[in-house]
Amino acid sequence: MRFVVCPWCCNKTYFSEVNSYVKKVTTVFKLNADDTNANYMRAYMKSNADFLGIKTPLREELSKPFLLKDKLPSLNETIDVVSELWEYPYREIKYFALTILEKKVKELGAHHLVLCENLVQDESWWDTVDFIAARITGRVLYRLDHLQDKYSTAWNNHPDKWMNRMGIIYQLKFKDKTNQHTLFHNCETHADSKEFFIQKAIGWALREYTKTNPTAVQRFVAETRLKPLSKREALRLVK
Repeated sequence: MRFVVCPWCCNKTYFSEVNSYVKKVTTVFKLNADDTNANYMRAYMKSNADFLGIKTPLREELSKPFLLKDKLPSLNETIDVVSELWEYPYREIKYFALTILEKKVKELGAHHLVLCENLVQDESWWDTVDFIAARITGRVLYRLDHLQDKYSTAWNNHPDKWMNRMGIIYQLKFKDKTNQHTLFHNCETHADSKEFFIQKAIGWALREYTKTNPTAVQRFVAETRLKPLSKREALRLVK
């Protein structure tokens, strides 16, 4: 699925460079496929996702040459490279695509948040959604704080549960910069959800915030009708 129409569509050199980079990455990954590992990974993830069977240490080693500063796609190329990589069904290639965004996170703007929203809604599972929320969109909104209300509200009200999960957990690493009102509001909105991944997200987000403000979290949990799983996870670190 192509998410974004490239503004440089008339530039053949541009597309040649993008396609070359994607082809080199995917070729290296495919050459290191391991069917036995792939079967184990699919079973562990409990999803229908396809895997090449490349374990994390090897994947990181294979990725290094393509993530060097002079080898990374430019900011202008990033959307198209990530979109091209995302079309491959294998999780390892999707993880690599997300790593590119993480490497560029200090340069990303609002239009990259739109790309992230598309990625979250395409072939979603907790592995990619959590990476995008905490390590990409969260860091962009931490820097571009004036956009936080707009995107947080949209994610919280979205019909897609994975977008809701992103709206709940994107502040995981904010610590004392956490917008407490937004965090509690988003958790409360979905407090009655029967979705396992939403209940876990609520508990996870609140648990992280107990490291900064345990009293506020304890008060919120006491005053809010949370699902048992969310409540248990939220207070796990509170003595």
